[in-house]
Amino acid sequence: MLPTLYSIFFSMALTSTASLESGDLIFVSLDCGSTCQAIESVTLKQFQVTAPSLSHLGLIEKSNSEIWVWEAWPGPGVQRIPLKDFLDRPIQAPNTRVLKIQDEIKAHLPKLFEQLRTWQTKAYDPIFAWTDSSFYCSELIFKAWREVAPELQLFSEAVLPMDFGSPLSSERLVWKQYFDRWYLNIPAGRPGISPLGIYLSAKKSPYFQSKPSLANHPN
Repeated sequence: MLPTLYSIFFSMALTSTASLESGDLIFVSLDCGSTCQAIESVTLKQFQVTAPSLSHLGLIEKSNSEIWVWEAWPGPGVQRIPLKDFLDRPIQAPNTRVLKIQDEIKAHLPKLFEQLRTWQTKAYDPIFAWTDSSFYCSELIFKAWREVAPELQLFSEAVLPMDFGSPLSSERLVWKQYFDRWYLNIPAGRPGISPLGIYLSAKKSPYFQSKPSLANHPN
C-alpha cells in the first residue's frame, strides 16, 4: 500500500487519549538505533509493504480512568506500565498507530488480562525463541490471545519463518552482530511474529479497526 494511503487513514490526529479502550493495540517505531531499524526494514520487505515502520507494540488496559500498556520489554520482561511511560521513550511519533478493539471480542478481555497477570515479570526474550517461557513484544500479544480465545485464531497468519535480511544486506550484518552477543547463529527460518505482522493481520480482521485516536507525543 502506498504511503499516501497510510497517511490518509492512519495519521495521528491531535486528539485525546481518552478514546483509548481496554484491548486496543498500540504500535510504535522505536528510535533505538540499528536494531530497531533492522526490525522495521526486514519486516517491511517480508510483507512487501512500504509503511508503516513498526518495531514495538503493546496492549491497552484502561482501569479507573487510568490508561496502562501491557508489553514485553528488555530488563523487566512482561509488565504493565502507564501509557505516558510507554510514549515517553524515544519514538518516531508519526509512525504511531492504534487499532481499536471491536465489541465482538470484548467479552474475552477479563480472561486476557488475567492471563497477562499470570505472565507478569516473565523474562524478556532477546533471541526470539518461540518455544521457551520468555516473551518478546509481539509474541506476548499473540500468545495471550491464543491462550484465551484460540478459536479466533487472531494474528495466526502473521506467524511466519523469521527473516533477517538477505545474506549480504546491511540488515543481516546488524543481526549477525546482535546474535554474536549470545554466540548464536541467526535463527532465520524459525517461527516468529513481528509488530508489523500483527498490525497488518489485525487491520484486515473484523475484530479491530484502525483509527486516528492517539495524539502525537512530543519527545
